[in-house]
Amino acid sequence: GVRDVDAQNSQLIADLKRQSEEYRPMFQCAICLVEHEIEGCCTLPCGHRFCFEALQYHFDIIVRERRLNKLACPAEGCGFSLRSEESIHIFRQVLSDVTYHKLHEFLTRDNPHVIECKEPGCEERVFLDDGDDFTDLACPKGHRFCCKCDLGPHAEMSCEEREEQVERERKE
Repeated sequence: GVRDVDAQNSQLIADLKRQSEEYRPMFQCAICLVEHEIEGCCTLPCGHRFCFEALQYHFDIIVRERRLNKLACPAEGCGFSLRSEESIHIFRQVLSDVTYHKLHEFLTRDNPHVIECKEPGCEERVFLDDGDDFTDLACPKGHRFCCKCDLGPHAEMSCEEREEQVERERKE
């Protein structure tokens, strides 16, 4: 009857559970050399896998010592660079908040395309693409500014023209 079907079902479920517990794909972390389950690991874009603890330890030291040229896959002979915009999310997962923010600071200071908002107290940044109008940028919080001068946003006008305009307004 129904009780038999229930018993069979719970036996099946128990069997499936046991099988899935027995079959857990494993890998050896190339940093700490310990076997880990693939499920809780970090796979870099180059395909190399590491456990989070080892990656955190590895990149923590690199950020602390500001060796940003070493932001690459730690696998022997790989050297895949993790300094691109696409890879920053990896460090978000791997590093502590404090270390991640430090890294973010270093990378943005290093990058001529990253502009800090000029609004006092605002810590937002703007990524400047070639062809963007640098005279009229807006940060994620909506502050508008020119990244070359301090005379506010002045689209369609060079910094020199804006300076002359401000001078004229001051004299009037």
